[in-house]
Amino acid sequence: MFEDLMTAHEAFAFIRTRNADSVTLLAGARTDIESLADIPMAASNEPGWNSLVLVPFAQVRERGFAVREDGTPLSVIAADVCRDVPLADLLTELPDVPVEFADRGGFETSDQDYAAMVRRVIDDEIGQGEGANLVIGRKYRATVADWGHDAALTVFRRLLERERGAYWTFCIFTGDRYLIGASPERHVSVEGGQVQMKPISGTFRLGGTTSDDERKERLLEFLADEK
Repeated sequence: MFEDLMTAHEAFAFIRTRNADSVTLLAGARTDIESLADIPMAASNEPGWNSLVLVPFAQVRERGFAVREDGTPLSVIAADVCRDVPLADLLTELPDVPVEFADRGGFETSDQDYAAMVRRVIDDEIGQGEGANLVIGRKYRATVADWGHDAALTVFRRLLERERGAYWTFCIFTGDRYLIGASPERHVSVEGGQVQMKPISGTFRLGGTTSDDERKERLLEFLADEK
């Protein structure tokens, strides 16, 4: 179904949004650019994919922030080919090979150092009013043996079969690296000229014993809030 596309194009991506019954497959040339202003604009206002833009964290340098440069480029994958594939059909086509580790690796930060870092954030940041909801990253690195398309697509297949509630479940190949994951939630969307930003989790409490009328009243108050 997709082997010819993967062979014919430099880069490709599989993207499933929310709990959709289909997965978007796009493929095309990859171009590395310097600035967000260099992202090519769509030739028309027709809905659909024009390109997939991969923005590294270090791109915040454009806003004047100091960053740690790791060499990750700002890349654009053109949607020269774009099609929706039924999820059930794709699962029958994706490889399912054993994924073995050459090195199981471990966390870059020890349990003790991570606990100390969390304590400093609580005392010095949250405790001093400098922040309220912070996510402290912790990287786990390992090396997979015989890494390639089959292993990468097997990992993606397992995410499709087992992940629940993700906003995006994706496998992207840029020509020299794979990006595979399940993004928990959308942050910003633009549709029909309207920009929407998803509030941080917990902004509006769901569930509980509140009646429908009370919940509606609270929701209307929340929507009317200037923030």
